[in-house]
Amino acid sequence: MLMGCAVEASSAESSSAESSSADVVAAPQDFTLSITPAIAPSVDEAFIRRSVSEAITLYAREVAPLTAPIDVVVDAPDCLRTGYDPPSRKVRFCNNTDTPRAGTASADVIHHEVFHALLCQTKPAWCDGSQDKVPLHEGLADYFSYVLAPDDAFGEGFY
Repeated sequence: MLMGCAVEASSAESSSAESSSADVVAAPQDFTLSITPAIAPSVDEAFIRRSVSEAITLYAREVAPLTAPIDVVVDAPDCLRTGYDPPSRKVRFCNNTDTPRAGTASADVIHHEVFHALLCQTKPAWCDGSQDKVPLHEGLADYFSYVLAPDDAFGEGFY
C-alpha cells in the first residue's frame, strides 16, 4: 500500500515553518536523499532538502523525535506513483509527464509524504497496511502540511 496525496494544480511554492533559535532543527543525518542521475538536472535538490528538513523539524518539535533517518528517493526505477511506501520505509517521488520535477516542485506534497514516514516511526501499528487507517493518515498529513504552509491551496506545483 502506497500512501499518496490528493492535490490541486497551481504554481510552485516555497514554505517555511516559524521557528526560534531554541527550536529543534533537522540535521543532515535526519534523512537521506537519493536522486537518480537521469532526473538530477531537472529537480531542485536544495528545495527538496529544505522542504524535508522543515517537515522533520516541525514533527520533532511538536510530535516526537525521529527514531531513524527518513529515506527520500526521487525517480526510483520501480516507482509507480509519488507516496510513502511503508514496506520499504521510503518516501518516493516518481518521474512522469504529469508531475514537474518528478513531483518535487510542491513543498506541500513533500511535507505531506514525509509526514507519513514520520508518523510510521512514531505509530508503527498505524502503518500495518490496513486500509481503515488510510483516512486518518491522509487527514493528519494534510493538516501537517497546512501548518507548514497555511494558504488557500494544497499541492501547488505538483501537477
